[in-house]
Amino acid sequence: TFRSKLGQEEKKPGTIKPPTPDQEMTAGQRDQRASRLKQRQKALLVTEISGIENLLRTTPKGAPDRVTIARRLAEAYVELENAAFREKVQAEIDRDAAKKTNATLAGQKQAAADQAGKVMVNARKQAINYYTLVKNEYPNYPQLDEVLYYLAYEHEQGNDYPNARKAYYELIQKKPSSKYIPNAYLAFGELFFNEAQGDPSKWDLAAEAYKKVIGYPPPDNKVYG
Repeated sequence: TFRSKLGQEEKKPGTIKPPTPDQEMTAGQRDQRASRLKQRQKALLVTEISGIENLLRTTPKGAPDRVTIARRLAEAYVELENAAFREKVQAEIDRDAAKKTNATLAGQKQAAADQAGKVMVNARKQAINYYTLVKNEYPNYPQLDEVLYYLAYEHEQGNDYPNARKAYYELIQKKPSSKYIPNAYLAFGELFFNEAQGDPSKWDLAAEAYKKVIGYPPPDNKVYG
């Protein structure tokens, strides 16, 4: 059945295809974290993250505000991830502009892009670690649905589709009334859509997932369009 397929890992990797246009166009709707909208410098973020990590280390496990600190740390890493991504893109643009006229500068910009890429990947891993901490240690956290959704989203951004699928499915199973349920079904639709390009049997699953999305009416459903 459709629901049984949602929780399964893809066993056969298939050919990697370009992302669908919808993944780019719906990014603003799918990621509604305030951290995505901020554009602070990396140095400021690194300093802030260091302070929050120290605070988390010195906060007892039973303290009521520990979960808030862990969540704040996850989203600080998301902000760092976004800052590094912007830096990487700009460095690549500068590299391409310099290629024909200044090979040395082009090489420097490539090195800067590579470094920013490493920071981005590392920051994403740390965000996943702290979202996972909240999920595992605070199962009664009132915003657990948001944590599960963004945990899945970060896995998806890192192309870790099996773990993205697991987290989205966990959200659907544990928090069926969450406002993020349409977003989770949209994610399944996109994942099945990509898989269908190498495995046509997945087209029906993609269509079924998209139908689930529009089963939730706007304006609460931000991805209905």
